[in-house]
Amino acid sequence: MDNKLQLRVKSTYGRDLFYPINETALQFCKLLGRKTLVTNDLSPIKALGYEIELLAPSLEATLEATLEATLEATLEVIVEDEDIFS
Repeated sequence: MDNKLQLRVKSTYGRDLFYPINETALQFCKLLGRKTLVTNDLSPIKALGYEIELLAPSLEATLEATLEATLEATLEVIVEDEDIFS
């Protein structure tokens, strides 16, 4: 087993979740009985001598987050405009 965990971080409801990319990271998730790791898991893993490598988010995740933010901003403008005309 490699001494490096490769993880992809995704913020969900303000909480960072670390998704396993390589076999070592997947084995730690299995050991903990979860599909992802959380921030509090990383320090003990580092203390065991493992290196943690965070990979850039996928293009799909980046586009999804951008689209979501754009839609929220657009809806806010629409709601504000409706308040003006009421």
